Amino acid sequence: MQKHNTWLIFLCLINFYSLLGNDTLLVKVFSYENAINTIAHDEKGTVYASFDSGVYALDTNNGDLVLHDPSFNGCIYYTDRLIYLNPETEYFVYPLIDSIKMINLRWLAHLPPSDLQSVLTVAVDSLGYHYVATDYHIYKFRIEKAINKILPIYSIRGIQPYKGETYLNTYNGLFRDDNLINPLIIGGDLFLSASKELFASSGRQLLRIEGTESHVVDLGDDLAHWIEADWRNIIQIEQNQDGAWLIGTDKGLAVVQPDTILFLLPDISIEEIRPIRNGHLLATSQDMFLLHPDLTLTPFQFPPKYYNQSINQGDKLLLATDSGLYQFSPHSPEVRPVLTKTSKGAVIKVQSMVKDELGFLWCGTNNGLYQVDLTDYSHKYYLDKVEFNKRSFYRNRDTIYMGAIDGLYTWAPSDFTDPTLGRQPYPSAVTSKREETGLRKLYLILLLLVATASSFLFLMRRKKNTTQAPPYEQPLSPPSAADRKALIDEFIHSNINTVTVHSLCEFLDLKKNELYALTRTLYRKTPGQLIREKRKAIVLETYKNNPETPIDELASIVGYSERHIQNILDTE
Repeated sequence: MQKHNTWLIFLCLINFYSLLGNDTLLVKVFSYENAINTIAHDEKGTVYASFDSGVYALDTNNGDLVLHDPSFNGCIYYTDRLIYLNPETEYFVYPLIDSIKMINLRWLAHLPPSDLQSVLTVAVDSLGYHYVATDYHIYKFRIEKAINKILPIYSIRGIQPYKGETYLNTYNGLFRDDNLINPLIIGGDLFLSASKELFASSGRQLLRIEGTESHVVDLGDDLAHWIEADWRNIIQIEQNQDGAWLIGTDKGLAVVQPDTILFLLPDISIEEIRPIRNGHLLATSQDMFLLHPDLTLTPFQFPPKYYNQSINQGDKLLLATDSGLYQFSPHSPEVRPVLTKTSKGAVIKVQSMVKDELGFLWCGTNNGLYQVDLTDYSHKYYLDKVEFNKRSFYRNRDTIYMGAIDGLYTWAPSDFTDPTLGRQPYPSAVTSKREETGLRKLYLILLLLVATASSFLFLMRRKKNTTQAPPYEQPLSPPSAADRKALIDEFIHSNINTVTVHSLCEFLDLKKNELYALTRTLYRKTPGQLIREKRKAIVLETYKNNPETPIDELASIVGYSERHIQNILDTE
C-alpha cells in the first residue's frame, strides 16, 4: 500500500475540510514506519495503538509511542472499557464492536483513499480530540461540541424521561440512562401514560416498565391473534381520554377498549398517533387521517406519500414524509413542498421533526440534520451523513434529543442563534444564494407561462379528488417467518466468505436497524452474531470431516484470516 509524506497528506486533508464539516478541524498527522492494527482509548482518555510488536500508549502531542503491553498485538476497541479482542473476549462484546466498525466507516469518505484500511478505528482522548488510524498514519481532529452524542454505538428509537432518568429503547435493548436494563426490549416506542406509567413496545409486545423490571401487558386474545396472524409489529402506542389503547402497527390500527376491539386501516402502516383537540391525527404510509372521538375516520386525501409525522404551525400543518418536508394550509388547496431534495438531487427523507421555542424546526433526515427557519423556510444543515430514526425525539425547555442509527444526539437550540456559533450550510447539501436567486427568477417565468392551464387542470383534479380517495396499491402478503429464515440462511451460506451486515441489508432491501429487529425476532441474534456463528459452524464441520484440511483453505472458505481460524480451532 502506498505511503504518503506527512505534509502531502495534511494538504490533501485540508482540501477535504468541507466534507468533514464546519465543526471538524484537522490538527495533526502522525506517521509511522510500521503498520498500525487498530487504535482505541480507555475510560481515562488515554489513546493506545496496536502494532505487530505490541500495544503502545500514544503521546497525543507529538505522536511518540510508549510500549504498554508487548504480549498482545491484535485488535483493540473501546466499549465501556479498553477491550483486547481475542478468543477469551466475552461473547456479548462482538456485536458492540460490529456497531463501532459500522459507525467508523463513515470516515472513509473524508480521508485519502490510497492510505485506508478496510475498517477504520477511532479514539477520543480526555480533551475531546478525535483520532483516526489508517495503515501508517494517525489523524488528530478537533470537533466543536455544539452537538453532543450519547451511546454512540447504539441505534436509538424511543426516548422518554421518567422519574429523573432517561429511558432509551434501542435496537440493542432498553437502556436507563447509559445502563442496559433489558436486552430483549428492542427498537420500539416509549409512552408515558396520563397515570404516569411507562410503557414500551418491542416487536409484537407491549410492556409496562417498572424500574429495571418489565411486564407484558395482556390486552386480550383477540388483539394477540390479530398481531400474530399477519406478522404485525407495533410502531406507535397512545391512549385516548377514555383510557382506550390506540396501537399503531405496520399493518393497521387497533383500538382496544375495555369491552371491545376495533381494527381500522388494514394493511396501512401507522407511523404516528398524535393527540389533538378534536381527536387524533394519524400519519400513515398512504395519507393523513383524523380519528374522531367516536372512532370514525376522515382521510385528508393528500397526495399519496409515506407520511411519518405532522406538526401544527399556526393554522398550517407541516408534514414529514419519505419524500421531504411539506406544508398544508387550509387556505390553499395544495400540499406545498418545503424541503424535498439536496442540490445534488437526492431525496430528503424527513424521519423526525421537532419545533423549538425560537421559531426553528429541526428535521432529522436519512442524511443529516436540517434547521428550518419557520419565518421564511430557509435552512441550514449539520451532521453530514448521519441517519436519524423515524419519530425518535424528545424536547424539554432547553434541549432537543434525537435518535439516530449511531447514537442519541442532543443540542440546545439557543447555541445556534449566536452568530459566532452559527454554522454555514454545507455546499454539497444546500443551494447557494446565487443559485437560489436564479431558480426563483426561472420559477416566476414558468409560473406566468403556465398559470392559466395549470389552474384549470388543478381545479378539475381537485374536484375529482373530493369525490373519491386516490387509488392505492395494496401490498403483497408478507412472507412467513420460515420463508424469511430460509432466505437469510441461503444468502449467508451462498456468500459465506464475503457476506457482511451491509450486503445482507442490500439483499433484503432493509435498513440496518430493520435488519437487527428482524434477526432478533427470527434468531434472537444480531446479524453479526448470525454470520459469525454460521462461519464458525462451517469451519468446525469441515475440519471434523477432514482434519487434514489446511488452515489457509479453511480461511479461504469462510473469508477469515488464518489466525482467526486457528483461534476457532484452539477454543474447541
